[in-house]
Amino acid sequence: MEENDMDKLNINGQMQQEFGRKIYKSQSDSILCEIIEDDVSIDKADFIGANNPKYSTETGLYTIGKQFIRLRDCTFRNFKGCAGLRVGCTVGTHSTFTASDLLFLSNKIGFLSEERGEYVVIANSQFNGNQIAARIHGGNVQLTNCMINDNINGIEILGGSNDSHGIISNCQVNHNSGIALLIDGISNGETITSCHFYDCTIYIKNTINKPVRFNNCVIAGKLIIENSAKVIFSNCFFPRGYGLLDSIISNTIVEGKNNEVEEKEIEKVFNTK
Repeated sequence: MEENDMDKLNINGQMQQEFGRKIYKSQSDSILCEIIEDDVSIDKADFIGANNPKYSTETGLYTIGKQFIRLRDCTFRNFKGCAGLRVGCTVGTHSTFTASDLLFLSNKIGFLSEERGEYVVIANSQFNGNQIAARIHGGNVQLTNCMINDNINGIEILGGSNDSHGIISNCQVNHNSGIALLIDGISNGETITSCHFYDCTIYIKNTINKPVRFNNCVIAGKLIIENSAKVIFSNCFFPRGYGLLDSIISNTIVEGKNNEVEEKEIEKVFNTK
């Protein structure tokens, strides 16, 4: 972090310097660091929570209504109350937050985009051991080139004002013990491309208006798709096993084109056109 950027943070907790990194440690049920001005760059910083679920609002780094925020090579660890990284309402700003090379480890929620927490890009990052790796209420959010493995829930894309219409791309989403991808109540659709979902459950429900689209993905798991607008799979590979034959599709149109499905019993579900 540049020295002049320190004045653009509100810090509640300890801060120390070690091996060229800044380390922020939470000491209370509060927001550890809040970005209070536009145009902030934070590099090589570690945000450490109290590891206490009783701290229900504890957050590592928070920004609301600010833009041109850059974050690189940072860690968010042990925020058991709320989230490691949290982005609040950004209505009226279209260049809010770009981040890369982050590590989210052992948090209640690794990354939280609140309602209208929009125009966020997280790239080249790892999510591991979180209850929920990423929960996204805001629209126009991108996760790209991320490793999202060994969490309980992986990615949650949830309804809200101007929700969804984001992109999940080139991500590895493996061995999440709960739901690897949950899409619930969105109204503007979502694009998931070139991702590998392995040993997983994907759950899509209560979407309206616009389709959810999967393109060039590997889906090794069970699908639950219910009470939703159209879901489209194209150029995807569905390997044998992993619960695919136990999939549940109800009250939803599923369209498919150019997919490879090793479970021939349900190949027609994913090659409808």
